[in-house]
Amino acid sequence: MKRRIMPTILVLLVLSFLPVSAVNNSNNITMPVSECELGYIFTTDGLNNANTPDEYRGIAVISEELNIYYAADLEALKNIANKFNVIHWEEDFKILVQNIDSNSISLFSEDDGQTLYEQEGINMLQVSEDDGYLNDPLLERQWYYDAVKARTFRDNGVKGKGIKIGIIDTGLTKEFKNFNDFKNVDIRNGVNVCAYIEQARPEYKDENRLECTEDNYYHGTAVTSIICAKTNNEYGMAGLVDECTVIPYKIEDIYYGNDNSWLRGAALMRAIELAYQDDCDVVNISQAGEGTSVSTSLNRIVDNCIKNGMIIIAGAGNDGKTTNAISYPAACRNVIGVGAVKPNCEPESICIDADTETIKPENEATLNDKFLISYIRKSIANLTDKDYIKADISTANETVFVCAPGEDILVADCRNTSKRLFLNTLGTSLATPIVSSAAIGVKQMRPYVDTDMFKEILKATAVDLEDEGYDINTGYGMVNFERIYNYVSQMPMTAPERTTDISIDYENERLMGFPLNRAYTINGENVAVSEDGTLQISEEWFGTTIEIVKLASSEGYENSLPQLIDIPARPASPKVELLEDKYVKGIGSDIWYKEENEADWQSGYDSEDYTIMLKPGIYTFMVKDTDKSFASKPVVVVVDYSVPSEYDIETDIEYNETTGMCSYSVKNNTGDDINAAGIVAVYDKSGILRHLEVINIFPSEGITKELDYGLQAGNTVKFIVWNTLQSMKPKEHIKYSEYIISNKGVEQRCL
Repeated sequence: MKRRIMPTILVLLVLSFLPVSAVNNSNNITMPVSECELGYIFTTDGLNNANTPDEYRGIAVISEELNIYYAADLEALKNIANKFNVIHWEEDFKILVQNIDSNSISLFSEDDGQTLYEQEGINMLQVSEDDGYLNDPLLERQWYYDAVKARTFRDNGVKGKGIKIGIIDTGLTKEFKNFNDFKNVDIRNGVNVCAYIEQARPEYKDENRLECTEDNYYHGTAVTSIICAKTNNEYGMAGLVDECTVIPYKIEDIYYGNDNSWLRGAALMRAIELAYQDDCDVVNISQAGEGTSVSTSLNRIVDNCIKNGMIIIAGAGNDGKTTNAISYPAACRNVIGVGAVKPNCEPESICIDADTETIKPENEATLNDKFLISYIRKSIANLTDKDYIKADISTANETVFVCAPGEDILVADCRNTSKRLFLNTLGTSLATPIVSSAAIGVKQMRPYVDTDMFKEILKATAVDLEDEGYDINTGYGMVNFERIYNYVSQMPMTAPERTTDISIDYENERLMGFPLNRAYTINGENVAVSEDGTLQISEEWFGTTIEIVKLASSEGYENSLPQLIDIPARPASPKVELLEDKYVKGIGSDIWYKEENEADWQSGYDSEDYTIMLKPGIYTFMVKDTDKSFASKPVVVVVDYSVPSEYDIETDIEYNETTGMCSYSVKNNTGDDINAAGIVAVYDKSGILRHLEVINIFPSEGITKELDYGLQAGNTVKFIVWNTLQSMKPKEHIKYSEYIISNKGVEQRCL
């Protein structure tokens, strides 16, 4: 396995091979007597930039920072010693040197053949076109692989092992035609999110479609191929982190070619939630849309789903030639938006073999071959890190956080209409998975890195392409895997889990907002959090301060710092006074009450001295909760008094033909207030309800009131009385009266 050694480690390795007696005075250094087969390690007080390649012939850098170099032969060493101040040299007894030419150097351990160091030469020297690094035949067309220094991750074993990435896109087709680049890649079944949502609509319900995540288009498959096409398999293209775990979330099942775009916003939000529930470490969303109508909800979902350190990366959009419109989800505050760049050089004219899809000499072309004007690795061989510019189509606005190659990008093409397995395409959709791959590598190296940390890593390591600092064209610059690896390698191996941000749900007496798929303690005791991220408050916590700790989820984490939450005590229970067996005093507006077996609570009145009359039954009273306090413990009161078998109530309606107004009256012959309920309803001649008045209590003195509605011929007035407002069922009414308004006045139909 190849891996690059950090300069400090390599220096220790080299110096451990140098005998103490070998140190020479730089003013009187003795050159070797004879040629050493394996070359020489030497140090200087610093090499100056050479004017000609000859000055560095046979020389390669081991650590420029520490001035440690390699000379391939004695002639090269003497040449350097004649021009620069060589402090020390040593024959390379312990390190086997291979692949030495004017372009590159590889150092291998003599004991186990493991690669210790690879160097692409210095100054004017270029990388060999065929350095034996990867055997994927289409790598030469993947110019972005070299542009972002992706090789560094692979050299150091950073291939995404153990990291889950959710691909929210058009789906993923693993096998098509004779495509083999997803073979042995850990791709899970995923979810068809559109089908998931549409289950709520019976006309769309299809159980078989729920698990179908095949790509109806090609977009999701193309995006995934950049991330994890199998590398070094003598086939196709090379993925950036091919040992990660991929979960597709298909959100555009019916989007392309129809008008069901309403589903896309809902599916996007649900897909992010599902990726969070599946404990994805990184989420790639190569989608962009205006989405302002869902921006608030989308931001809320994103904010919640990054609590476990999930990193969400999205394309900024391809409106660079038109509106440069703000797009979601890239515009969400906790999503990393990606722009696209291209090399600042001329592309190459290349011939693509019809069968192998590799580059071939144009003079060997056949009629079936394809000619492209495209960037390839050869195109960018002489470019520096800063020789890249914004792609024309790339949206330029404040949603662009960083950029990555996004033009002439090689991807898998699963469309049935295509004769080829791969194609070159463009867009921020293709730049996004490059940044996602960087995030996967970072999560493998340091699992605790979250969105905020990853943003800081990108800001510190991106290659600034335009004016110093941030700009809307390229953000903080182009992502660079080599810089990222070097930066992250210096970070601590472990860090605390993110401290919880739990809140109190006073109405339901629970704690809410626990990130999923984590374990917790409260006051040092393990607790079991529900699947919805909530936890019922235990009685012993009321009136105390509790300490919540999120436990380390892996070796890359430590337990979180505690979150302290003050749990208020319950308020005192209400003092309910029962008067004369049926009247209850002191039921203020802060009191809830309901009869036994009733579902709904009723609120008290504004005055605490207000006395209400209740029918016989068992009632529960409590001080109701607020947004800052819990409900009190309940108080149970039994109301028990005799009830007449039938209330002696008379109802009547009087109609004034001149004014068109109507009065209704109730005569209460019981001699006491009746806590019943009634309605007066007005219907037109078509039977449509036009007016409704509610009566909550029938006082002993009766009621006479003008109906707050002008009647006309053909109207029907119904007067119905029930025991209580909660038992308004026809079979339980006490009185039912119906009147018809006609030109002759009021006609009583039923009494």
